[in-house]
Amino acid sequence: MRSLLAADLVITEFMANNSQTLADEDGDYPDWIEIRNQGTSDAQLSEYHLTDDANDLEKWTFPNRTLPAGSFLVVYASGKDRVQPGSPLHTNFSLDDRGEYLALTHDAPLPGNSDNVSAVTEFAPQFPEQLKDVSYGIGQNVTINSVLPAGSNSRVLFPTDGTLGTSWTGTSFVDNAWRQSTSAIGYVSSVPGFTVLDAHSSSQISTLAQADAVLDGTGQISQATVISPTVNFWDAGSGGGTGNFGNPDPFPNDSPGDDDDFAIRATATIMIPSAGTWTFGTNSDDGVRVRIDGANVINDDSLHGPDNRFGQVNLSAGPHELELVFFERGGGAEVELFAAKGAYSTFNANAFRLVGDTASGGLPVQTVPGGGGAAAGGLAQYIQTDVRGEMKDVASSAYLRTPFFVSSPASLSSLYLNVRYDDGFVAYLNGVEIARRNAPTTTQYNSLSLTDRSETEAAIE
Repeated sequence: MRSLLAADLVITEFMANNSQTLADEDGDYPDWIEIRNQGTSDAQLSEYHLTDDANDLEKWTFPNRTLPAGSFLVVYASGKDRVQPGSPLHTNFSLDDRGEYLALTHDAPLPGNSDNVSAVTEFAPQFPEQLKDVSYGIGQNVTINSVLPAGSNSRVLFPTDGTLGTSWTGTSFVDNAWRQSTSAIGYVSSVPGFTVLDAHSSSQISTLAQADAVLDGTGQISQATVISPTVNFWDAGSGGGTGNFGNPDPFPNDSPGDDDDFAIRATATIMIPSAGTWTFGTNSDDGVRVRIDGANVINDDSLHGPDNRFGQVNLSAGPHELELVFFERGGGAEVELFAAKGAYSTFNANAFRLVGDTASGGLPVQTVPGGGGAAAGGLAQYIQTDVRGEMKDVASSAYLRTPFFVSSPASLSSLYLNVRYDDGFVAYLNGVEIARRNAPTTTQYNSLSLTDRSETEAAIE
Protein backbone atom coordinates (compact mmCIF):
# COMPACT_ATOMS: atom_id res chain seq x y z
CA MET A 1 0.00 0.00 0.00
CA ARG A 2 1.17 3.54 -0.64
CA SER A 3 -0.21 6.94 0.29
CA LEU A 4 0.75 9.48 -2.36
CA LEU A 5 1.84 12.82 -0.95
CA ALA A 6 0.48 13.79 2.45
CA ALA A 7 -3.12 13.32 1.37
CA ASP A 8 -5.74 14.48 3.87
CA LEU A 9 -8.03 11.53 3.11
CA VAL A 10 -6.62 8.00 3.32
CA ILE A 11 -7.87 4.42 3.41
CA THR A 12 -6.96 3.41 6.94
CA GLU A 13 -8.46 -0.07 6.97
CA PHE A 14 -10.64 -2.48 4.99
CA MET A 15 -12.12 -5.95 5.29
CA ALA A 16 -12.59 -8.14 2.22
CA ASN A 17 -14.04 -11.22 3.94
CA ASN A 18 -16.63 -10.04 6.46
CA SER A 19 -18.82 -12.84 7.78
CA GLN A 20 -19.75 -11.58 11.24
CA THR A 21 -17.76 -8.47 12.16
CA LEU A 22 -19.78 -5.48 10.94
CA ALA A 23 -23.35 -5.65 9.65
CA ASP A 24 -24.97 -3.07 7.39
CA GLU A 25 -28.45 -1.61 7.79
CA ASP A 26 -29.96 -4.65 6.00
CA GLY A 27 -28.40 -7.08 8.45
CA ASP A 28 -25.95 -8.30 5.80
CA TYR A 29 -22.18 -8.56 6.31
CA PRO A 30 -20.60 -6.97 3.22
CA ASP A 31 -16.99 -5.94 2.71
CA TRP A 32 -16.13 -2.50 4.07
CA ILE A 33 -13.57 0.28 3.67
CA GLU A 34 -12.68 2.82 6.34
CA ILE A 35 -11.66 6.35 5.32
CA ARG A 36 -10.05 8.93 7.62
CA ASN A 37 -9.64 12.66 7.22
CA GLN A 38 -6.22 13.06 8.82
CA GLY A 39 -6.02 16.74 7.92
CA THR A 40 -6.76 19.81 10.02
CA SER A 41 -9.76 21.02 8.01
CA ASP A 42 -13.02 19.50 6.78
CA ALA A 43 -12.90 17.58 3.47
CA GLN A 44 -15.49 17.71 0.67
CA LEU A 45 -16.12 14.06 -0.21
CA SER A 46 -17.66 14.69 -3.64
CA GLU A 47 -14.12 15.22 -4.95
CA TYR A 48 -13.15 11.65 -4.05
CA HIS A 49 -13.77 8.20 -5.51
CA LEU A 50 -13.22 4.53 -4.59
CA THR A 51 -12.27 1.87 -7.10
CA ASP A 52 -11.09 -1.71 -7.43
CA ASP A 53 -10.04 -1.16 -11.05
CA ALA A 54 -6.75 0.56 -11.88
CA ASN A 55 -8.20 1.44 -15.31
CA ASP A 56 -11.32 3.10 -13.87
CA LEU A 57 -10.29 5.54 -11.15
CA GLU A 58 -13.80 7.04 -10.88
CA LYS A 59 -15.66 3.76 -10.51
CA TRP A 60 -17.65 4.95 -7.47
CA THR A 61 -17.98 8.59 -6.42
CA PHE A 62 -18.73 9.87 -2.94
CA PRO A 63 -21.90 11.98 -2.60
CA ASN A 64 -21.86 15.64 -1.60
CA ARG A 65 -20.90 15.22 2.04
CA THR A 66 -18.34 16.72 4.40
CA LEU A 67 -15.95 14.64 6.49
CA PRO A 68 -14.72 16.65 9.49
CA ALA A 69 -11.03 16.82 10.32
CA GLY A 70 -9.86 13.78 12.28
CA SER A 71 -13.05 11.84 11.55
CA PHE A 72 -13.51 8.33 10.18
CA LEU A 73 -16.11 7.05 7.72
CA VAL A 74 -16.98 3.44 6.92
CA VAL A 75 -18.16 2.71 3.38
CA TYR A 76 -19.65 -0.71 2.65
CA ALA A 77 -18.14 -2.35 -0.44
CA SER A 78 -21.34 -4.28 -1.05
CA GLY A 79 -22.20 -3.66 -4.69
CA LYS A 80 -25.50 -2.08 -3.54
CA ASP A 81 -24.45 1.40 -4.80
CA ARG A 82 -26.21 3.62 -2.25
CA VAL A 83 -25.52 7.33 -1.69
CA GLN A 84 -28.76 8.48 -0.03
CA PRO A 85 -28.37 11.46 2.34
CA GLY A 86 -28.19 10.48 5.99
CA SER A 87 -27.80 6.77 5.22
CA PRO A 88 -24.81 4.43 5.14
CA LEU A 89 -22.77 4.56 1.93
CA HIS A 90 -22.39 1.52 -0.34
CA THR A 91 -20.06 1.23 -3.33
CA ASN A 92 -21.05 -0.35 -6.64
CA PHE A 93 -18.39 -3.04 -6.23
CA SER A 94 -17.29 -5.58 -3.65
CA LEU A 95 -13.79 -6.72 -2.75
CA ASP A 96 -12.09 -9.95 -3.80
CA ASP A 97 -10.58 -11.58 -0.72
CA ARG A 98 -8.08 -13.37 -2.96
CA GLY A 99 -6.47 -9.97 -3.58
CA GLU A 100 -7.07 -7.11 -6.03
CA TYR A 101 -6.35 -3.44 -6.69
CA LEU A 102 -7.97 -0.93 -4.32
CA ALA A 103 -7.63 2.86 -4.32
CA LEU A 104 -9.04 6.10 -2.99
CA THR A 105 -8.77 8.68 -5.76
CA HIS A 106 -9.12 12.48 -5.98
CA ASP A 107 -10.20 14.82 -8.79
CA ALA A 108 -7.18 17.12 -8.43
CA PRO A 109 -4.11 15.81 -10.31
CA LEU A 110 -0.96 15.21 -8.32
CA PRO A 111 2.36 16.88 -9.24
CA GLY A 112 3.96 15.08 -12.16
CA ASN A 113 0.64 13.51 -13.16
CA SER A 114 -1.34 15.12 -15.98
CA ASP A 115 -4.45 12.99 -15.40
CA ASN A 116 -7.50 14.72 -13.96
CA VAL A 117 -7.92 11.97 -11.34
CA SER A 118 -5.12 10.49 -9.26
CA ALA A 119 -4.86 7.85 -6.55
CA VAL A 120 -4.14 9.28 -3.12
CA THR A 121 -4.16 5.89 -1.37
CA GLU A 122 -3.73 2.69 -3.33
CA PHE A 123 -3.01 -0.98 -2.76
CA ALA A 124 -1.15 -1.83 -5.95
CA PRO A 125 -0.82 -3.96 -7.91
CA GLN A 126 -3.12 -5.67 -5.39
CA PHE A 127 -3.56 -6.25 -1.70
CA PRO A 128 -2.65 -9.74 -0.43
CA GLU A 129 -5.13 -12.56 0.14
CA GLN A 130 -7.34 -11.71 3.11
CA LEU A 131 -8.35 -13.76 6.13
CA LYS A 132 -11.94 -14.19 7.25
CA ASP A 133 -13.08 -11.40 9.62
CA VAL A 134 -9.58 -9.89 9.82
CA SER A 135 -9.14 -6.29 8.66
CA TYR A 136 -6.12 -4.96 6.77
CA GLY A 137 -4.71 -1.46 6.68
CA ILE A 138 -2.04 1.00 7.64
CA GLY A 139 -0.43 1.06 11.07
CA GLN A 140 -1.99 3.46 13.58
CA ASN A 141 -1.78 4.05 17.29
CA VAL A 142 -5.19 2.85 18.41
CA THR A 143 -6.43 2.25 21.93
CA ILE A 144 -9.52 0.07 22.31
CA ASN A 145 -11.58 0.58 25.45
CA SER A 146 -14.53 -1.63 26.32
CA VAL A 147 -17.14 0.63 27.90
CA LEU A 148 -19.87 -2.00 28.08
CA PRO A 149 -18.27 -5.44 28.63
CA ALA A 150 -20.08 -8.74 29.08
CA GLY A 151 -21.09 -9.13 32.70
CA SER A 152 -22.16 -5.50 33.10
CA ASN A 153 -24.78 -4.70 35.73
CA SER A 154 -28.21 -4.04 34.27
CA ARG A 155 -31.91 -3.94 35.07
CA VAL A 156 -34.63 -5.75 33.15
CA LEU A 157 -38.41 -5.49 32.84
CA PHE A 158 -40.82 -7.89 31.13
CA PRO A 159 -43.58 -5.54 29.94
CA THR A 160 -47.23 -6.53 30.17
CA ASP A 161 -48.58 -3.50 28.32
CA GLY A 162 -47.39 -0.60 26.18
CA THR A 163 -47.68 2.12 28.82
CA LEU A 164 -43.97 3.01 28.82
CA GLY A 165 -43.64 3.41 25.06
CA THR A 166 -39.97 4.28 24.52
CA SER A 167 -39.70 6.51 27.59
CA TRP A 168 -37.71 3.78 29.33
CA THR A 169 -34.81 4.25 26.86
CA GLY A 170 -33.87 7.74 28.10
CA THR A 171 -31.19 8.68 30.60
CA SER A 172 -33.63 10.26 33.08
CA PHE A 173 -35.87 7.19 33.39
CA VAL A 174 -35.92 5.70 36.93
CA ASP A 175 -35.60 1.90 36.82
CA ASN A 176 -35.15 1.18 40.54
CA ALA A 177 -38.21 -1.09 40.60
CA TRP A 178 -36.91 -3.27 37.75
CA ARG A 179 -35.24 -6.63 38.35
CA GLN A 180 -31.49 -6.43 38.87
CA SER A 181 -29.57 -8.47 36.31
CA THR A 182 -26.16 -9.16 34.82
CA SER A 183 -25.70 -9.19 31.07
CA ALA A 184 -26.27 -11.30 29.11
CA ILE A 185 -29.85 -12.25 29.89
CA GLY A 186 -31.66 -15.18 28.28
CA TYR A 187 -32.56 -18.84 28.63
CA VAL A 188 -32.14 -22.14 26.80
CA SER A 189 -34.83 -24.79 26.27
CA SER A 190 -34.13 -28.42 27.13
CA VAL A 191 -35.59 -31.79 26.06
CA PRO A 192 -35.53 -35.21 27.75
CA GLY A 193 -32.39 -37.28 27.17
CA PHE A 194 -28.62 -37.07 26.81
CA THR A 195 -26.56 -35.24 24.21
CA VAL A 196 -24.19 -37.95 22.96
CA LEU A 197 -21.08 -37.26 20.85
CA ASP A 198 -19.47 -40.33 19.22
CA ALA A 199 -16.03 -39.70 17.66
CA HIS A 200 -13.71 -42.11 15.84
CA SER A 201 -9.94 -41.68 16.11
CA SER A 202 -7.14 -41.94 13.57
CA SER A 203 -4.97 -43.62 16.23
CA GLN A 204 -5.38 -46.01 19.14
CA ILE A 205 -7.44 -44.97 22.18
CA SER A 206 -6.27 -46.75 25.33
CA THR A 207 -6.85 -44.11 28.02
CA LEU A 208 -9.42 -41.57 29.11
CA ALA A 209 -6.96 -38.77 28.30
CA GLN A 210 -6.79 -40.00 24.71
CA ALA A 211 -10.59 -40.26 24.66
CA ASP A 212 -10.94 -36.66 25.85
CA ALA A 213 -8.51 -35.52 23.15
CA VAL A 214 -10.36 -37.15 20.25
CA LEU A 215 -13.73 -35.96 21.59
CA ASP A 216 -12.29 -32.44 21.58
CA GLY A 217 -11.24 -32.87 17.93
CA THR A 218 -7.65 -34.16 18.03
CA GLY A 219 -7.13 -36.91 15.44
CA GLN A 220 -10.86 -37.15 14.83
CA ILE A 221 -11.77 -38.83 11.54
CA SER A 222 -15.57 -38.90 11.95
CA GLN A 223 -18.19 -37.98 14.51
CA ALA A 224 -21.92 -37.96 15.14
CA THR A 225 -24.05 -36.22 17.77
CA VAL A 226 -27.52 -37.42 18.79
CA ILE A 227 -30.09 -36.97 21.55
CA SER A 228 -30.56 -40.35 23.28
CA PRO A 229 -33.07 -41.17 26.05
CA THR A 230 -30.50 -43.35 27.87
CA VAL A 231 -26.86 -44.42 27.72
CA ASN A 232 -27.25 -48.04 26.61
CA PHE A 233 -25.12 -48.69 23.52
CA TRP A 234 -23.23 -51.54 21.89
CA ASP A 235 -21.27 -52.31 18.73
CA ALA A 236 -23.38 -54.99 17.06
CA GLY A 237 -20.63 -55.82 14.57
CA SER A 238 -18.21 -56.80 17.34
CA GLY A 239 -20.36 -59.56 18.81
CA GLY A 240 -19.65 -58.28 22.33
CA GLY A 241 -21.80 -58.14 25.46
CA THR A 242 -25.10 -56.31 25.88
CA GLY A 243 -24.84 -55.21 29.53
CA ASN A 244 -27.22 -55.77 32.43
CA PHE A 245 -30.38 -54.39 30.84
CA GLY A 246 -30.23 -55.75 27.29
CA ASN A 247 -31.84 -54.17 24.23
CA PRO A 248 -28.98 -51.70 23.61
CA ASP A 249 -28.96 -49.24 20.74
CA PRO A 250 -26.08 -49.08 18.24
CA PHE A 251 -23.45 -46.46 19.02
CA PRO A 252 -24.42 -43.18 17.25
CA ASN A 253 -21.43 -43.31 14.86
CA ASP A 254 -21.56 -47.11 14.45
CA SER A 255 -20.60 -48.80 11.18
CA PRO A 256 -21.83 -52.23 10.02
CA GLY A 257 -18.55 -53.91 10.98
CA ASP A 258 -16.44 -54.11 14.13
CA ASP A 259 -15.55 -50.57 15.26
CA ASP A 260 -12.35 -49.92 17.20
CA ASP A 261 -10.71 -46.81 18.68
CA PHE A 262 -13.67 -44.54 19.29
CA ALA A 263 -15.08 -42.63 22.25
CA ILE A 264 -18.38 -41.13 23.34
CA ARG A 265 -19.26 -38.23 25.61
CA ALA A 266 -22.80 -38.13 27.03
CA THR A 267 -23.94 -34.99 28.88
CA ALA A 268 -27.22 -34.15 30.60
CA THR A 269 -28.81 -32.52 33.61
CA ILE A 270 -30.08 -35.21 36.00
CA MET A 271 -32.98 -34.49 38.34
CA ILE A 272 -32.47 -35.97 41.83
CA PRO A 273 -35.88 -36.44 43.49
CA SER A 274 -34.64 -36.68 47.09
CA ALA A 275 -31.40 -35.80 48.87
CA GLY A 276 -29.04 -38.49 50.11
CA THR A 277 -26.60 -41.13 48.90
CA TRP A 278 -27.00 -42.29 45.32
CA THR A 279 -25.05 -45.06 43.59
CA PHE A 280 -24.23 -44.69 39.92
CA GLY A 281 -23.08 -47.71 37.95
CA THR A 282 -21.72 -48.54 34.53
CA ASN A 283 -21.29 -51.72 32.58
CA SER A 284 -18.70 -51.19 29.89
CA ASP A 285 -16.13 -52.67 27.54
CA ASP A 286 -13.61 -50.75 27.75
CA GLY A 287 -12.93 -47.75 30.04
CA VAL A 288 -15.44 -45.23 31.37
CA ARG A 289 -15.65 -42.13 33.55
CA VAL A 290 -18.70 -40.55 35.18
CA ARG A 291 -18.60 -37.03 36.58
CA ILE A 292 -21.37 -35.27 38.47
CA ASP A 293 -21.05 -31.52 38.95
CA GLY A 294 -17.45 -31.82 37.76
CA ALA A 295 -16.34 -34.43 40.33
CA ASN A 296 -15.39 -38.01 39.43
CA VAL A 297 -17.88 -40.63 40.64
CA ILE A 298 -16.51 -43.46 38.48
CA ASN A 299 -13.02 -43.35 36.96
CA ASP A 300 -12.17 -46.57 35.09
CA ASP A 301 -9.08 -45.95 32.95
CA SER A 302 -8.47 -49.55 31.83
CA LEU A 303 -9.03 -52.08 29.06
CA HIS A 304 -11.35 -55.01 29.86
CA GLY A 305 -14.36 -57.01 28.77
CA PRO A 306 -17.91 -56.21 29.93
CA ASP A 307 -17.71 -55.32 33.63
CA ASN A 308 -19.56 -53.27 36.25
CA ARG A 309 -18.18 -50.21 38.04
CA PHE A 310 -19.90 -48.37 40.91
CA GLY A 311 -19.55 -45.03 42.66
CA GLN A 312 -21.48 -43.41 45.50
CA VAL A 313 -22.17 -39.69 45.85
CA ASN A 314 -24.23 -37.57 48.23
CA LEU A 315 -26.54 -35.29 46.26
CA SER A 316 -29.07 -32.63 47.13
CA ALA A 317 -32.53 -32.77 45.61
CA GLY A 318 -32.75 -30.96 42.29
CA PRO A 319 -30.71 -30.65 39.09
CA HIS A 320 -27.09 -31.80 38.76
CA GLU A 321 -24.78 -31.87 35.74
CA LEU A 322 -23.63 -35.31 34.57
CA GLU A 323 -20.96 -36.26 32.05
CA LEU A 324 -20.03 -39.78 30.93
CA VAL A 325 -16.96 -40.51 28.78
CA PHE A 326 -16.40 -44.01 27.37
CA PHE A 327 -13.69 -45.36 25.07
CA GLU A 328 -13.23 -48.54 23.04
CA ARG A 329 -9.77 -49.86 22.09
CA GLY A 330 -10.68 -53.05 20.23
CA GLY A 331 -12.91 -56.11 20.17
CA GLY A 332 -16.32 -55.96 21.81
CA ALA A 333 -17.78 -52.57 22.75
CA GLU A 334 -20.71 -51.62 24.99
CA VAL A 335 -21.63 -49.15 27.74
CA GLU A 336 -24.67 -48.52 29.93
CA LEU A 337 -25.35 -46.07 32.78
CA PHE A 338 -27.68 -46.82 35.68
CA ALA A 339 -28.41 -45.49 39.18
CA ALA A 340 -30.24 -46.23 42.43
CA LYS A 341 -30.94 -44.46 45.73
CA GLY A 342 -28.70 -45.84 48.49
CA ALA A 343 -25.23 -47.43 48.65
CA TYR A 344 -24.49 -50.47 46.47
CA SER A 345 -21.25 -52.23 45.52
CA THR A 346 -22.76 -54.97 43.33
CA PHE A 347 -25.48 -54.97 40.70
CA ASN A 348 -29.03 -55.29 42.07
CA ALA A 349 -31.67 -55.74 39.37
CA ASN A 350 -34.44 -54.75 41.80
CA ALA A 351 -32.82 -51.39 42.60
CA PHE A 352 -30.94 -50.13 39.58
CA ARG A 353 -32.62 -48.49 36.59
CA LEU A 354 -31.13 -47.00 33.45
CA VAL A 355 -30.65 -43.27 33.93
CA GLY A 356 -33.23 -41.58 31.70
CA ASP A 357 -35.62 -44.56 31.55
CA THR A 358 -38.37 -42.79 33.50
CA ALA A 359 -41.02 -45.29 32.36
CA SER A 360 -39.21 -47.94 34.43
CA GLY A 361 -38.43 -45.62 37.34
CA GLY A 362 -35.09 -44.28 36.18
CA LEU A 363 -33.83 -40.78 36.97
CA PRO A 364 -35.14 -38.10 34.58
CA VAL A 365 -32.56 -36.26 32.49
CA GLN A 366 -32.70 -33.13 30.33
CA THR A 367 -30.37 -31.78 27.66
CA VAL A 368 -30.25 -28.79 25.35
CA PRO A 369 -30.42 -29.76 21.65
CA GLY A 370 -28.32 -28.04 19.04
CA GLY A 371 -25.31 -27.40 21.26
CA GLY A 372 -27.07 -24.92 23.52
CA GLY A 373 -25.41 -26.16 26.69
CA ALA A 374 -22.37 -24.43 28.12
CA ALA A 375 -20.28 -27.59 27.92
CA ALA A 376 -21.06 -27.82 24.22
CA GLY A 377 -20.09 -24.21 23.59
CA GLY A 378 -23.64 -23.01 22.95
CA LEU A 379 -25.71 -20.08 24.18
CA ALA A 380 -25.81 -21.10 27.84
CA GLN A 381 -22.15 -20.16 28.28
CA TYR A 382 -23.03 -16.49 27.65
CA ILE A 383 -26.14 -16.22 29.85
CA GLN A 384 -25.53 -14.74 33.29
CA THR A 385 -29.15 -13.95 34.19
CA ASP A 386 -31.67 -16.72 33.48
CA VAL A 387 -35.08 -15.32 32.52
CA ARG A 388 -36.75 -18.57 31.52
CA GLY A 389 -39.49 -18.23 34.15
CA GLU A 390 -40.36 -14.68 33.10
CA MET A 391 -40.21 -15.18 29.32
CA LYS A 392 -40.82 -18.76 28.13
CA ASP A 393 -44.46 -18.98 26.98
CA VAL A 394 -45.10 -15.74 28.91
CA ALA A 395 -43.46 -12.67 27.32
CA SER A 396 -42.06 -12.05 23.85
CA SER A 397 -40.03 -8.96 24.83
CA ALA A 398 -37.73 -7.74 27.56
CA TYR A 399 -36.60 -4.17 28.23
CA LEU A 400 -32.93 -4.11 29.28
CA ARG A 401 -31.17 -1.00 30.62
CA THR A 402 -27.38 -1.12 31.04
CA PRO A 403 -25.62 2.09 32.14
CA PHE A 404 -22.06 2.97 31.18
CA PHE A 405 -19.89 6.06 31.56
CA VAL A 406 -17.37 7.65 29.20
CA SER A 407 -15.18 10.20 30.96
CA SER A 408 -13.92 11.91 27.79
CA PRO A 409 -16.25 11.45 24.79
CA ALA A 410 -14.12 13.79 22.66
CA SER A 411 -11.24 11.31 22.83
CA LEU A 412 -13.26 8.61 21.03
CA SER A 413 -13.10 8.35 17.25
CA SER A 414 -15.80 5.68 16.95
CA LEU A 415 -18.08 3.36 18.90
CA TYR A 416 -18.81 -0.24 17.90
CA LEU A 417 -21.74 -2.26 19.22
CA ASN A 418 -21.44 -6.06 19.23
CA VAL A 419 -24.61 -7.99 20.05
CA ARG A 420 -25.43 -11.68 20.38
CA TYR A 421 -29.18 -12.07 19.96
CA ASP A 422 -31.91 -14.64 19.49
CA ASP A 423 -34.12 -13.64 17.80
CA GLY A 424 -34.26 -9.81 17.34
CA PHE A 425 -33.45 -6.51 19.05
CA VAL A 426 -33.68 -2.73 18.90
CA ALA A 427 -30.84 -0.79 20.59
CA TYR A 428 -31.05 2.76 21.96
CA LEU A 429 -28.29 5.05 23.19
CA ASN A 430 -29.50 7.80 25.54
CA GLY A 431 -33.00 7.50 24.11
CA VAL A 432 -31.95 7.50 20.43
CA GLU A 433 -32.33 4.35 18.33
CA ILE A 434 -28.92 3.29 16.98
CA ALA A 435 -29.45 -0.25 15.67
CA ARG A 436 -32.09 -2.87 15.01
CA ARG A 437 -31.95 -6.39 13.66
CA ASN A 438 -34.74 -8.82 12.77
CA ALA A 439 -37.34 -6.54 14.37
CA PRO A 440 -40.62 -5.19 12.93
CA THR A 441 -40.70 -1.59 11.70
CA THR A 442 -43.08 -0.62 14.50
CA THR A 443 -42.20 -2.31 17.77
CA GLN A 444 -44.64 -2.84 20.64
CA TYR A 445 -44.23 -4.39 24.07
CA ASN A 446 -45.45 -7.73 22.64
CA SER A 447 -43.74 -7.61 19.24
CA LEU A 448 -42.26 -10.74 17.69
CA SER A 449 -39.08 -11.05 15.66
CA LEU A 450 -39.43 -11.27 11.89
CA THR A 451 -37.82 -14.74 11.70
CA ASP A 452 -36.27 -17.40 13.90
CA ARG A 453 -32.47 -17.40 14.15
CA SER A 454 -30.46 -20.56 14.64
CA GLU A 455 -28.33 -20.94 17.78
CA THR A 456 -25.26 -20.92 15.54
CA GLU A 457 -26.24 -17.48 14.21
CA ALA A 458 -27.16 -16.24 17.68
CA ALA A 459 -23.77 -17.21 19.13
CA ILE A 460 -22.00 -14.83 16.73
CA GLU A 461 -21.54 -11.22 17.82
